[in-house]
Amino acid sequence: MGQLFERWRKISDSVPGKYYNYGFWMLIGISMFQFLRFEYIPSLDGPQHLHNAYVLKDLIFDRGDVRDFYNINPLPVGYWTAHTLLTLFTFIFPPWLAEKLLILTYVAGMALAFRYFLRSINKNVNPVGLYLIFPFIPSLFILHGYYSFSFGFIMLFVTLGYWNRIGRNPDTIAWVKFSLLLLLFYFTHGLVFTFFLGAFLIQYLYESVIDWMERKINGEDLPKFGIRALKMMFAFVPVLIVLFIYSRSVFSMGSGFDPNPVGLKEQLLQLFRITPIIGFHHEMESVYTKPLFLCLMGVVFFILASGLVRIWSGKVSPRTIILDKSNVYLLISLLFLFVYLLDPDRFFSGSMNMRVGFLFFLFLIMWIPFKRVPALVNLVMGMVILFAVIYHQALMPYFYKPQVKLILELQELDPFIDDGASVLVLRESDNWLHGHFGLYLGLNKHTINLNNPQCYGPFPLIWDRENSSAFFAGDMQVKVTGLGRLDPELYPSRQVDYIVVFFHDKYMEKKENEVWKDILENEYQLLKLTSNKSAGLYSKIE
Repeated sequence: MGQLFERWRKISDSVPGKYYNYGFWMLIGISMFQFLRFEYIPSLDGPQHLHNAYVLKDLIFDRGDVRDFYNINPLPVGYWTAHTLLTLFTFIFPPWLAEKLLILTYVAGMALAFRYFLRSINKNVNPVGLYLIFPFIPSLFILHGYYSFSFGFIMLFVTLGYWNRIGRNPDTIAWVKFSLLLLLFYFTHGLVFTFFLGAFLIQYLYESVIDWMERKINGEDLPKFGIRALKMMFAFVPVLIVLFIYSRSVFSMGSGFDPNPVGLKEQLLQLFRITPIIGFHHEMESVYTKPLFLCLMGVVFFILASGLVRIWSGKVSPRTIILDKSNVYLLISLLFLFVYLLDPDRFFSGSMNMRVGFLFFLFLIMWIPFKRVPALVNLVMGMVILFAVIYHQALMPYFYKPQVKLILELQELDPFIDDGASVLVLRESDNWLHGHFGLYLGLNKHTINLNNPQCYGPFPLIWDRENSSAFFAGDMQVKVTGLGRLDPELYPSRQVDYIVVFFHDKYMEKKENEVWKDILENEYQLLKLTSNKSAGLYSKIE
């Protein structure tokens, strides 16, 4: 066995770098495979992002009645980059391809941005460590359709990478570029940018201390921290102004918190499962996430233990370890772990536990590639990474196939919906994905979808309360998602043009839905049942 490991070590050391590069591109291809295979990529928030991309396009061209119901948010909200990119794709490609291209851009962007970041510090990083990003690319967030949040991590890698590259004494052009990059980062996702601010401050302070130590050891003039810090502050001024305006306006709307926070045991279990990269089924997906967690922890403990042994044996001095700038990412990772264990869901809304937990792992894999490990450890790490990526790809059809079938069936109703019509979707399904599937309807028809939730404070588009209408189905007023029920004495009344009943037969059988059944029978007519009777389209009787 020892001879086998020694042979592997020699083979590993002799592999040219270009072959590791081939492996990198191969993993990008594998990570894209299932996203390429399916026509639509079912998710929770994905349909509303796609629908709102078409709303934005209609606002730009002033088509239909869209301007009577939507406005572009005047606040500098931090959700624009992915939304703008998706809208640009819709100018050229059909809906299914526009969304697919956005996700493929994310997959390639995450991998390339991670590599850019690593090489900004050392071009000779552990090539297998470079692959660590791939199990984290199909995270819970991209699989649930949190596109802006996911793109924020691309900007995290790029911004830190650019900072590392401009060195100790950037010129004016570099400072301007850094300032513009910060603004682009904020407009990609404000929350990820806020996390970045904390991490960057720690890195900046760490680097400053190391810089001071190195110059003192080498007998050089001590650095002028004040001047550099002042320049950095000027670079941050534009983005901090924008962040302040946004925070002051949006936080005044209030945010919720989880009234039932998880206990420490559950938090540790979620950590062990690496829950932030589980999209659909904990037990099925933990088949690869648990080995990945054990591998990561094993590599971390090996690196730390071998470092202690080298210090103890005198092969390396503690000063050398301290002067290694990459160690700041381990420190940041541990700080995010500490915040995670405080259970931030108790204080903030928006699955904050999952977001902070993801950052713990992300900064951990930003640190590991800078450490040399034996060939055997690299072999095990590479095998676990490959298993995680392939196993996840093999699982995706199990979740996607039935949902894509439903989406395509829903779209059988599109030819029967008039341009510019208002659409309300009723559904009878416990599947959490189905809540937004109705937003796949009428994408190219300038529809006013009354189930569109992300049109308020922190999002790029908002409902126009001043010019909107109070919607009715028969004599019953309809609650518009994100807009509520407007006072019909103050707003013009408008009948809902089309009602879609998702899971039609099941909905009609339930006694709880008698009121809606009466409205549909007396005020609307059935135009179309989809091929498998999963959805029915009703139009207002003239």
